[in-house]
Amino acid sequence: MSEVEVSGAGDRAPGTRSRVLVVEDEPHVRFGIRRYLAAQGLSVDEVDGCDAALDRCAEQPPDALVLDWRLPD
Repeated sequence: MSEVEVSGAGDRAPGTRSRVLVVEDEPHVRFGIRRYLAAQGLSVDEVDGCDAALDRCAEQPPDALVLDWRLPD
C-alpha cells in the first residue's frame, strides 16, 4: 500500500496525526474506511450523515474529509 499524505496541515503541532472525518451512512463501509485510514497512521473521526458532518466540522475542522456522495440526507 502507498503512504497517505494530507496536505495543508502544516500548522499542526509536530508529532500530531492528521485528522480525517469519514461521512458514510453504511456502518460496514464506514468501519472499513476507518480501519484502513487508522492503519495508515491517521486520526479518524466518523459520522453517519450530512447534518452530523456539518456539526462536527464546525466543532473541530478535520484536515481531510472522506464523503459518501450518495448520502440519503
